[in-house]
Amino acid sequence: SKEQPDDYEKRLSLYSHGEPLVTDMKGKDYICYLNAPQYSDILYPTNFNKLAMFCKKMYPTKYDITVRKQNSFLSEIWKGTGILQATTSRWTGYNSMIQNFVNC
Repeated sequence: SKEQPDDYEKRLSLYSHGEPLVTDMKGKDYICYLNAPQYSDILYPTNFNKLAMFCKKMYPTKYDITVRKQNSFLSEIWKGTGILQATTSRWTGYNSMIQNFVNC
């Protein structure tokens, strides 16, 4: 859990189920976004399969809606554009956009 026993005294907002994870640029998590520094990431939990089902019901024939991992999506849309090569390290072959966020 991201909350410590004394964090309720520090919290500047009410707890809510499904609230976002707030983390600063150094990786420290905060109890709520009101306590976080100005430059922080606010990450909301998202069920992408449910979102895809909702979109398919809203637009049954207009769009082909699929859920994919970030690296698969970026590899496909960047194919042939030169972006993959431009964002890949010449020394190591490492591409942070494709390899850093494998859980996304």
